[in-house]
Amino acid sequence: MTVGAASTYEAWVTALRTWGRNPRHNLDGLPPLTADSFPPDTYQRLLTHLHNAQSAVMMRADEQYSRDMSRARDEHEMAQALLELRRACARRLQLIRHPGLPRELRQPLEEGVAEDIRQLQKQLEEGAVSGVVDIAARERHLLMVRRAQLTVLLDAEYPLERILDPTGSGCASAPNADTIGSAAPALPPTTGSARRRVVLD
Repeated sequence: MTVGAASTYEAWVTALRTWGRNPRHNLDGLPPLTADSFPPDTYQRLLTHLHNAQSAVMMRADEQYSRDMSRARDEHEMAQALLELRRACARRLQLIRHPGLPRELRQPLEEGVAEDIRQLQKQLEEGAVSGVVDIAARERHLLMVRRAQLTVLLDAEYPLERILDPTGSGCASAPNADTIGSAAPALPPTTGSARRRVVLD
């Protein structure tokens, strides 16, 4: 690997490590990569860093979601927890769609992330109907999960800027938890766990 390629590799690795700790980190300015920027073994190491960064972010998001749902006192707070989980998924999509990544990498990476998001949505819907004895509460919870569905991020015309802005603070047009939750009384506590397993292939 040449000196220039080594510098480019280090720039990406440093950025990915930082992003893994803080997904609001701005990745603009990273040197663009092509399919032949690095030898195959170097690209494999870079992909490992990319995977580890995504895994770190999603594991924290999953843990935060579980805490928020267990502490939620009403449906508004539950809806807010769902929106924060959607925001984490959006940041993951934003990462693997980075224009500096070669198209040959972006396509399979995005396909993998899309499948993960579909599976996570499925887990959320299954969790919404398990452990809740009250039928009406269970139906409200399931409806909420579907209104805040993660898979909307995969729509071709869906702009991630609806959730994320360049500063990472979230834009004014982001979905409002009040439109997802309802004015119904707080849901009874579940007998199961809100915990899910985030799997990154």
